[in-house]
Amino acid sequence: MANTDNPHGLNPIGRLDGGADVVRIMTKLAAYGAAVGINDPVVHASTQNNFQIGVTLSPIYGISLRYSATSTLAIHPIQIVSNASILEAQEDGTIGVASEGLNIDFVIGGPSTVTGISTTELNSATEAVTATLDFHILQVAPYPDNDGTAANARWFVVPNNAALGQQALGVA
Repeated sequence: MANTDNPHGLNPIGRLDGGADVVRIMTKLAAYGAAVGINDPVVHASTQNNFQIGVTLSPIYGISLRYSATSTLAIHPIQIVSNASILEAQEDGTIGVASEGLNIDFVIGGPSTVTGISTTELNSATEAVTATLDFHILQVAPYPDNDGTAANARWFVVPNNAALGQQALGVA
């Protein structure tokens, strides 16, 4: 079965430790110059309560729960993530079920200006045991319409490069 190509960022769905999610109100300064979408990964920026869009191989602080346009000052609720945070995301190609246990990076896409939802996806060209990659692949998301052997599958991942966590090797 073919999966629907519908990138939607990194959707927080729970925690491995059963703990409660923490949301912090933070500011995106207009000077940061990039739009931020719902479910986009973000990093802590400079001082106080500021954040900006995440970049690959930078410790992820949280997931934005709001949209704001390019070069605008905005207040966002940010769900703080750690190595225990389970996120669901679509891949941009075909990872394949043999990749469960490996680590993987993400690709930032600009958020939709219609829906405000992130178009960030898992980068299917990067799965490896490398400890510095951004996420650890837990499993293919167990949805009836999701085929882990086909392109654009959805996966459960945990941050491997969280600002509030430690990096670990993937398991081959």
